[in-house]
Amino acid sequence: MSAQLKTEIQERLQKAGVEVTETRVSHHACAQEIAAVMLRRQQAAAVVAARRTIVEGAVGMVENALEMLASRNVVEAGTNEMD
Repeated sequence: MSAQLKTEIQERLQKAGVEVTETRVSHHACAQEIAAVMLRRQQAAAVVAARRTIVEGAVGMVENALEMLASRNVVEAGTNEMD
């Protein structure tokens, strides 16, 4: 973005004999509609990540429970293969 800005400014100022050596973007703002869409995407990604964490925690608790039951000889631990 800075390189493109530098090129465009240089093209305009070259006629006046000015050389642009560097450009920097100090602030960038989006249209309100674009910002709203970006926020919704960020929020959706956060919800998906939170749900994934919850599922992983639930699976971990079930695994721990099964291991505990197996160690107490309440259930037989093993692989359940589905055909």
